[in-house]
Amino acid sequence: MVLHSGIWRVHHSKEYYEQLGYSLYITTESEAQFRAEQIAKVYGWRWRIESIFKCWKSQFHLQRLIPQHVSLSKEWVKAILYMLLLFIVLFQVAVYNYLIPKTTTTRSISLTKLSRYLADNIQLFFEKNLSQIEPSLLNYCTYEKRHDRKNFIEKLKSG
Repeated sequence: MVLHSGIWRVHHSKEYYEQLGYSLYITTESEAQFRAEQIAKVYGWRWRIESIFKCWKSQFHLQRLIPQHVSLSKEWVKAILYMLLLFIVLFQVAVYNYLIPKTTTTRSISLTKLSRYLADNIQLFFEKNLSQIEPSLLNYCTYEKRHDRKNFIEKLKSG
């Protein structure tokens, strides 16, 4: 223990903290149906889907796209949301699929950054073609290179 600014601090080794790492998954599936590694992988994909929807909700500000001052039926709200999500999926997948072959092994596309760029610059996609804005997309929409952890694409490629 070390006294630092009047507070006692414990400095454990990196190995000590790695040994404390654990994952806890609560599921209704039996061990006969899924092994622990499979549960972890399925949970990872589920978490990715949740992250994608959160990203879209946050970056595209879906809550602001539905008029608040107009009385809409539940069916209309659902229809609007489904159309918006369909537009985002089709549009984003088209842009994402266009960019994937143009990325390198060290720089891959970040879905969050791509969503933010699309939401902030939607007019560019109607004024120019993708090849004209490709340099900006590859510059602003890729993961940073990190040494402390892998991004989603790196994890996907490594199995």
